Amino acid sequence: MVNEPPKVVPDGRYPIGQAAELLGIGRTTLRRHADRGPRNGGIAFTTPKGSTKKYFSGRDLLAYWRRRTGA
Repeated sequence: MVNEPPKVVPDGRYPIGQAAELLGIGRTTLRRHADRGPRNGGIAFTTPKGSTKKYFSGRDLLAYWRRRTGA
């Protein structure tokens, strides 16, 4: 996990690879935390209709980073 808040646009949408890189964690770790959901210490994501890909909002990335780092 990076020490500084990820540089994201709050209303932006980031695919899993880019989101993991911004947070300084692996894609597998981020995928596992997404599967947990935000209520269980994970992170929220969206999946567009007709797709299986996970996307993360900049706002959710910042909230997740704050929870994980205690900032």
